[in-house]
Amino acid sequence: VLNAAPCGPDVQPAQAQQQQPQQQPHAQVGPAKPASTRRFDAGREAVSRIFEYVVPSAALVALPRRVLEGGMPAMAEHLRSFRLSPKSEQHLNALLALFQTGGTKGIPWNRASWDFALFTEHPADPLPPNGKPKPSTRRSVKQFRCGERLMLGGVEHVALRVEGNSFVPCQVRKMVGLLLLLAQATSPRPAEEVVLGALQCEGGVHVPLAPAHPLLLDRIVYGVGEKAASPPRDGWSDSYSVQQMEAFKRSVLYPHIASPAALHAFATWLLEAVPSWH
Repeated sequence: VLNAAPCGPDVQPAQAQQQQPQQQPHAQVGPAKPASTRRFDAGREAVSRIFEYVVPSAALVALPRRVLEGGMPAMAEHLRSFRLSPKSEQHLNALLALFQTGGTKGIPWNRASWDFALFTEHPADPLPPNGKPKPSTRRSVKQFRCGERLMLGGVEHVALRVEGNSFVPCQVRKMVGLLLLLAQATSPRPAEEVVLGALQCEGGVHVPLAPAHPLLLDRIVYGVGEKAASPPRDGWSDSYSVQQMEAFKRSVLYPHIASPAALHAFATWLLEAVPSWH
């Protein structure tokens, strides 16, 4: 949808006059309505996009040694019994906020940006396969924080919510991957410095790619301007759509993300990745 061509009638006005039957002139009732010639472009009209990454909360803090040495049985037991503390959530939100742009000194979030070159699918490639210059990897992030806590399949999950103007391929998965790395690995540098170093494209910063299945596009925001009081575009009402999306997430997407097979795949990835991070 984001890359779709602008929607609109395929018939030009001159052709339409030839194809439409002639009509007799009639008296106009009420004020004339100006005909809109502006076409809707789903990608360009979007103010922002919101993604969710639904992750077991136990993965957001350092795993005990007994879990790492005990393999899958110990991991499964730990996932079921773990609960994220308010203090740990506060620390996580402080790290996630480092990804946000603007919002200080009167700078709007969409007027500032970070370079997410290290968060792309192939960050080391100087040129794409077609030989053309690489597109810009600078992006604006409005918000990134811990969202709702969800009990799915007996395991506590946290929906990490990120909102931005657009995202480069694999960006969200690598943002979460870096967070998981900082939660599990012991680094001589403070976590804040590692995040800022990655956003400033410092060499030597490893940004792992988190699994794909916990990631979902929550919604695309359409509106006018960036003021909180701005009304939505004429004729647009999304209250019903929001209810439908929430119902679909809870009845279909969340159970899939927390299915035994998906949870086993995520735990396997984590157990295999953590030793290489130390």
